[in-house]
Amino acid sequence: MTVPETIAASSASRTTRAVLLATVKGNQTVAFFDEGTGERIAAPVVGTPDAKPHEIALSADGSRAFVSLYGTAGYPDNVPANKVAVVDVRAMALETTIDLDLYTGPHGLARDATGRIWATAENNRCLIAIDPETLGVTRAIYTEAPAHFLFPSRDRRTLYSAHKEVPFIGVHDAPMGRMVDRIPLDLGSQALWHAPDCARLYVGDFNRPLFHVVDTVSRRVTHSVPLKGVPGWPYATPDGKHIVVSTYIEAEDRGFAEIFDAATFAPISRVGLPAEPFHVLDGDDGGQSVLIVVGDGRLVRMAIATGTLANVQYDTGAPMPEQVVRVHLPIAD
Repeated sequence: MTVPETIAASSASRTTRAVLLATVKGNQTVAFFDEGTGERIAAPVVGTPDAKPHEIALSADGSRAFVSLYGTAGYPDNVPANKVAVVDVRAMALETTIDLDLYTGPHGLARDATGRIWATAENNRCLIAIDPETLGVTRAIYTEAPAHFLFPSRDRRTLYSAHKEVPFIGVHDAPMGRMVDRIPLDLGSQALWHAPDCARLYVGDFNRPLFHVVDTVSRRVTHSVPLKGVPGWPYATPDGKHIVVSTYIEAEDRGFAEIFDAATFAPISRVGLPAEPFHVLDGDDGGQSVLIVVGDGRLVRMAIATGTLANVQYDTGAPMPEQVVRVHLPIAD
């Protein structure tokens, strides 16, 4: 899994506008939205039915979006592809597609401190580094088990890999290009997120209604917090006050956003969502709201204090969006 990013501060001047980019598996596009109005302003096709877009990472200058083309389906039924799409963000168009050759099943993406784009190569049990200029694969880290999601530390020098039902979280030194530790986790992990102070890592359990809290110094689980549903993505607000976890009860086909006090891990509220939720992105408003990707093809904005869903929603045009990121782009004269 890759990090949601804001390329410019939320106080960006009137010469720019906030634009959201969402990967959409249902029509193999990256949907671009004007965040203020909800208008879908572009939706370039970046994949195929056999190579659907899943995760997204932005280049250091925000000019390109790298999109993993995982394969035919979700985990574990996927027949893997071996490509990463490169999108020109300002042109809102597909620039090129990187052929990973023997590396297959790219899913999680992350940018490191040097600007390299790392991807999981799930079927090779590797992380691979892509040079953002040559677009070639320049390094591989053997992860010992299939890696699915990928998350960088806030300084982008450490990469954390989630391994689904394999019972550890991988810790990787990005500049050195090697695995340096394994954090034990009894039944495996989903997506991961750093606390604003970097002292904690929040980890969704693979198939139980729990999220785990990892101390990033000792690299051990300190808390396992009960949830209503099985977690998709944990998210920490930038003010350090709240944790929001997207969750789902498959047997009941019910999705939620579950909100917790970040200091005590006490539950605050649980908000029903219109479909299975996936990625969570900050609302670009200092921690007052979040954007949540839901499986019926929408992005919804939720106020954290009240759980209210905003009237402005973002229609991706097809089911099964997965991840959303934000950029600030110049307004044309």
